[in-house]
Amino acid sequence: MRTSLKAILGASVALGIVIALPLLAQSIPAPQASLYTRTFNAHANGWTVDDHNALAQAWQGIGDPARALPYWENALRVQPSLNVARVLSETYLVQADYARALDSARIALTLNPNEVWANAYVAFLLAPSFPQEALPHLRTLLLDETYGTLAQNLLSLIQEAPEERAFVRRVGAIFLEAQAWAFAESAFLHAVTVNYPDSLATVYIGWVQDQQSKDGSEWIEEAVRLAPDNADVRFIQGLHLRQQGAYEESAIALEIAVALNPDPVFYTEIAALYDLMGLPDVATSWRDRLPK
Repeated sequence: MRTSLKAILGASVALGIVIALPLLAQSIPAPQASLYTRTFNAHANGWTVDDHNALAQAWQGIGDPARALPYWENALRVQPSLNVARVLSETYLVQADYARALDSARIALTLNPNEVWANAYVAFLLAPSFPQEALPHLRTLLLDETYGTLAQNLLSLIQEAPEERAFVRRVGAIFLEAQAWAFAESAFLHAVTVNYPDSLATVYIGWVQDQQSKDGSEWIEEAVRLAPDNADVRFIQGLHLRQQGAYEESAIALEIAVALNPDPVFYTEIAALYDLMGLPDVATSWRDRLPK
């Protein structure tokens, strides 16, 4: 029986791929080599939900959530689960992709309408822009140990003044107080969108980004440009610069804040800064000048 040239070439190419993968893997660090091997096997044998989950977990494990996302998405599409929906919603939230974070949380609610984290994510993502839609989800959280206080504060605000121009910024302030940084960022970003210019919302975007290991410098600088004589803006600028290690620039910003508004908190933070700079006498002098 004669074998066609086409068949021989096809077999050679396939054999080349099989041989090339181990050779390629030899030059790749072990975790990545394992990833590529599993990916190859999935392409060869057909993708399963286990393949998607395993690859997503592997990419997540080596610190590359962006590469993990498509596998989580496929896993959720093939076999919806609360765990995968939560991972996706949390990842999208950190990436400031609020629409997809909300969609993933809503998928979780279709699987279990009583799921606490899903009600919280839906409520907190809706609160800045669609507060009335957030209300039923907030009410389900009132007795929860983790989310109850935050839900009550948001519920009270929505019932009090949803039409105020400063409403969205006040939503952000509630998240800020609870140190719910990513939700605070979503609220302040919405505040800037609907109420531009809003120097306070702008400066707080920068501050909450700092708390998430992002760099909020551009937002801080924009806020100072918008309101150079706003004491709160200058105060947050000072804290931001201190966090970045720019102590001298931080001192200038904080002293401007004090000159604009002699708030005792400002004095305390300036004193803390001078302690960090190794100037305890200067720090003490600022504490001694605290308004009574």
